[in-house]
Amino acid sequence: MKTRNLLNTLALLCVTLVITLSSCSRNNGEILRTIPENSSVIATLNVDGLMTAAGIKVENGTLVLPANMQQLVNSQATQSQLDLIAKTGSCIDRETVAFFVYNDDTFLTFTITDPEGFEQGALELAGNKESDSGYDIYSPGGGQTLLVKDSQGWIIDRHAASSIEVLGNALKEAKDKAVTENKTVTEALTRDGLANVAINYVAMGHPAASLGDAQWMTASIDSKGKSLKGVVNAVSKDGNTIDFKSMKKIDTDFLRYVPGNVVFAGALGVDPKFDWDKTAQQMLPLANYSTANTIGLIVPYLKSLDGTCAIAVWPKNDSFWNEPSPANAGVLVTIALKKENSRDTFNQIKTLFAQTGLQGRDNGGDTEVAYTLPGNMGNIFMSLRDNRLYVSTSPLEEQSNNIAGAFSGSRMSLYCAIPTLRAIDPRHAPAWGIKGSLKTDDTDITIEVEPTGTELTMIQAVIDAAIAQAR
Repeated sequence: MKTRNLLNTLALLCVTLVITLSSCSRNNGEILRTIPENSSVIATLNVDGLMTAAGIKVENGTLVLPANMQQLVNSQATQSQLDLIAKTGSCIDRETVAFFVYNDDTFLTFTITDPEGFEQGALELAGNKESDSGYDIYSPGGGQTLLVKDSQGWIIDRHAASSIEVLGNALKEAKDKAVTENKTVTEALTRDGLANVAINYVAMGHPAASLGDAQWMTASIDSKGKSLKGVVNAVSKDGNTIDFKSMKKIDTDFLRYVPGNVVFAGALGVDPKFDWDKTAQQMLPLANYSTANTIGLIVPYLKSLDGTCAIAVWPKNDSFWNEPSPANAGVLVTIALKKENSRDTFNQIKTLFAQTGLQGRDNGGDTEVAYTLPGNMGNIFMSLRDNRLYVSTSPLEEQSNNIAGAFSGSRMSLYCAIPTLRAIDPRHAPAWGIKGSLKTDDTDITIEVEPTGTELTMIQAVIDAAIAQAR
């Protein structure tokens, strides 16, 4: 049973990520016409690129896996079985593969270029073929069904008895309104790259009132050397790409106080004209009573912001990875305040600290205050410099790092670097580390992730980590 379930998974993988490496024309637009617009998730896959990035290929008709993947499957599937899966997968158009979720059912669909070869391979995998309502039906096991009609195939995560009905409902909905009627989302799903994804928040059940102008999120993913790079956009209900011009560009000056071993940093540029009241109203439908009260309390402070707000975290010692407490972690938080009320805001925060029982002591002037935390948790230091409020776990000192590129020219940024995953999971995680960043310009959110301390590409590293966890 274990062997058969593995083969079913490999069949789905290899039909999706076909094992041949020749190129063919991209024609996702045709297959998208069979996908309803109100699907909650839609993805298109460039299978040639994905297989190349994963290091999987075919040599002389034999499936060749990377060494670590080959070791995992050797005891559970014969080479001839894997080659059969590859043969079946090679009978589809490798650049018209799409995945979508409609009414909580998952569908993988593709165009079949060699019907006879595909039927032969599908029969060998499933053992038999049935027919109903014009569909050829294959049941390879594992609760999945393969349906074929008019040179199009669907793998559905259901048993055969209900698969035709749920597919029929999806195709009927697509006939009434396919995703291709939304030009912005269609353009995102047909971009070059490894994969494209579109998420429909309303179809996922989020209240429209809580989403503001956004209804869709689209993402295009591609490889760049060792890294994976994704470009994300928010799309409004009327099909326009939403911009982020309501935020200021980040001032990277705060990085002067961040050391080179930083593991996380985030920043955004706040425009004083930003409508915090409107944003709070949009969040309230998603909030419980306690959260709603908190939102009401912090909005007045948010209105005093003007410029870059940022946070950075770094380890003080090796205990950080097991217990990231103030005693083991270095933390810097900085908030840019409006010039006319920066001193008043600073004093209000001092008063709030005093109300919690923390009594400050001057640390070099009336705008430099130090506090001792209870329970041997160390100290925190609060400073007001050039209308910027700083709260840190150590006195501000000039530092050096090389992460300015993750923030320069961006309106919102995140940066993360973990030197080795074994610091988080010593028993199962691989030894290599990971580094990633997120940057936002006028309309695009760009995400880039790469492994460090290894020659593996990001896709190969993800596979390596998954195999390590499976052992």
